[in-house]
Amino acid sequence: MTRLPSVLSALLLCLAAGRAGAAGFAMSDNFTVFTPAYPTQQDAQAYAQEVLRSAETWRREIARQWLGEELPPSVGQTTVNVSFSEDRDAGLTWARAGRRREYHTLYLTTTPDRALTHTLAHEMVHVVLATRFPEPHRLPAWIEEGVASRYDDRGRQLIRQRVVAWMASTGNWTDLQSVLDHPNIPASDKAAYATASSVVDYLLTQADKQTLFEFGLYGARAGWDAALERYYRIRGLTDLQRRWQTWVTESS
Repeated sequence: MTRLPSVLSALLLCLAAGRAGAAGFAMSDNFTVFTPAYPTQQDAQAYAQEVLRSAETWRREIARQWLGEELPPSVGQTTVNVSFSEDRDAGLTWARAGRRREYHTLYLTTTPDRALTHTLAHEMVHVVLATRFPEPHRLPAWIEEGVASRYDDRGRQLIRQRVVAWMASTGNWTDLQSVLDHPNIPASDKAAYATASSVVDYLLTQADKQTLFEFGLYGARAGWDAALERYYRIRGLTDLQRRWQTWVTESS
């Protein structure tokens, strides 16, 4: 019964979108999905259902892979807004906490295919992690992006590999302090994004996923030097910078 107002609101929005040009709408315990207009209402609804199924699948698989178990149903309810573009491939997750549960909004501007695959999966990492670790105990941005980047398409991963390989060959290394302390890492900052992804990869060679998350939460509160010593026996950020650079160089 408590979900009735939100259901009615969603249905009204769906009807309004339908009058504007046969937009799609789908809903489950975990997601409310709005998709662009198709030639027919039937096509729009079929695509919205595809997005919903993909969102449910990614939510389930990512939670299993990184948390060891699925999220309970209706926890971290998320509205997914899809718009189509052949020129842009972008996503944004606005994670916010309500009084009793977390409510998230996810925006995708991409092709119909990527809204089902890589771009959706990347943003779903933010949904899953923000649900498990909500404010004021959200994981640092660089850890979330480092995990999410593992679900990106091959082209994006190759760009990050080239950036890090260039650092190794030229000695122009990113300062880790600036990346680990950054409250937000925009996709346009290729060096910071590549560094975050690479450092997450490195730390996962040293310990498991749970350790990575505990380290991130503790480091954001107590400082990175103390957290590195506690969870990895690494003597602060200077030591991490040296070890990471050596690992990247040897890997390259």
